[in-house]
Amino acid sequence: MVKMQPDGIYGKLYREFIGNNNPSSIPTGSYDCAVIGAGVCSGHIEADALPEIFRVVKPGGVITFNVGDYRFREKQFGLVLETMLQRYLENGVLETVIKQRTIYMYNCDDGNVYILKKSSSKIISEA
Repeated sequence: MVKMQPDGIYGKLYREFIGNNNPSSIPTGSYDCAVIGAGVCSGHIEADALPEIFRVVKPGGVITFNVGDYRFREKQFGLVLETMLQRYLENGVLETVIKQRTIYMYNCDDGNVYILKKSSSKIISEA
């Protein structure tokens, strides 16, 4: 997709591996939002990469992603994801705008759509 993008559409392009406690070079609070479609799952964007994605979103910014139920059956992925999200929600780093059930996602499986808002007053390290 990067090769197919029109010239000049992106102001700055980062190509980095995010996950396994590997910090990126993207400055904190660089983006108003993060949108991930069908990418949060084992083998792609693991749950341990989400704190880094949360970090690069500005305070008050929005993070949205979807996860099919079948992903929760892979390598304890769902347990790790839900535990991590609960910690951020309880600590006030994130708030749930929407967590909505969806039907017939990829592989004809139900799932959840998450829309989260990053706190204006808390920082990621507080989670």
